[in-house]
Amino acid sequence: MKPTLFFSLILFISCSQKPSKISQDQNDSIVVKKKNLIDKKSEVDTLSLVKEEKNYEVDKEQIIGNWINTECKLSFEISLKNNQLFYKFQSPKRTHSDSLDIIYNSKNKPFFRFKNFEWHANEGELGLEYGDDIPDSLIQEKEPLPLPTETEAFYDPVKENFVIQNYGNSMTYFVKIAEGCNKYLFFQHENSTTIDTAQVISTYLIASSSSYKLMYWTKGDLNKDGFDDFIAVLENTVSNEALTPIEDAFDREVVLLETRGGFPYFRFAGRNNHLVGCSDCGGAGVGDPFQGITIKNGYFSIEELYGACDKSFVVTTFKYDEDKKDYFLYKIGTDDYSCNDMGNDEVKVHHSLKTQKDFGIVKFRDFK
Repeated sequence: MKPTLFFSLILFISCSQKPSKISQDQNDSIVVKKKNLIDKKSEVDTLSLVKEEKNYEVDKEQIIGNWINTECKLSFEISLKNNQLFYKFQSPKRTHSDSLDIIYNSKNKPFFRFKNFEWHANEGELGLEYGDDIPDSLIQEKEPLPLPTETEAFYDPVKENFVIQNYGNSMTYFVKIAEGCNKYLFFQHENSTTIDTAQVISTYLIASSSSYKLMYWTKGDLNKDGFDDFIAVLENTVSNEALTPIEDAFDREVVLLETRGGFPYFRFAGRNNHLVGCSDCGGAGVGDPFQGITIKNGYFSIEELYGACDKSFVVTTFKYDEDKKDYFLYKIGTDDYSCNDMGNDEVKVHHSLKTQKDFGIVKFRDFK
């Protein structure tokens, strides 16, 4: 478990006695500020649906099967019985099953409605306390909103995927799936032709690394050229007994693939076999240390977890240098914590950060 999960957002709202009268100028100012806050809301929650007569019917038989989000390791298995759809949701932490309905919005666009799929958090529209220069005396704490028990997803029959908006924006706070690692969670039909991305990457990489298999991949714009690139993690199929005392420990290699004009045309941009620990190098309490990879705005971060009672969560971040056309170590953040170091029933986390001032200029391929 990532140490950041030990903390939740706590809002401290200072309240003082409400003044007996508010001047007209002050009141007008507050009305303008509130209007400006509302005007900033640019995203529409997928739950704002109006059901109408539809001229498009989703074939229930075509959506039967597994729908996968590889990046967050989530999946929905959809089945059909007596003309009723059912789903089985799976994540690294839980399994949940119930029924599924298909609904349509005002533009006859299809949505999946997962019944009895409760949201993780919901605070609704954020209040005046998020505006600038709002007097504390006007801030009132609101009652917590109930958690919705249905989760909806927009279905695209052409791309054979569906998407769940997992959390809100600066004006609205909610989280639908706690395990979701992105704001928008895309699930691809396992039988779709577009799911062959993993096979294409695997075929390309294994040609030069015959003893390895594709363990993990994710995509994002690595070199800021507007095209999705790929990071793949390969795992050796031959056990390396020298890595750990545990049998069947397999080492890993991280490979950067830059696309040229879009997928599937890409080239090797770098590889490193020191970044991700072996399959059992996380220690007795963790086992596999690999936690995932995030790509954003020319940066990518590799997350790992090590230890048993005493654990270290390490995030190693690299940055693309547009002038040098290469990737360099940017920072290494570490959160250390122990099950024996508790305070107020919470684990104390000790954060440390290293930057180029500490380790100098290090290329991705030279990192050890």
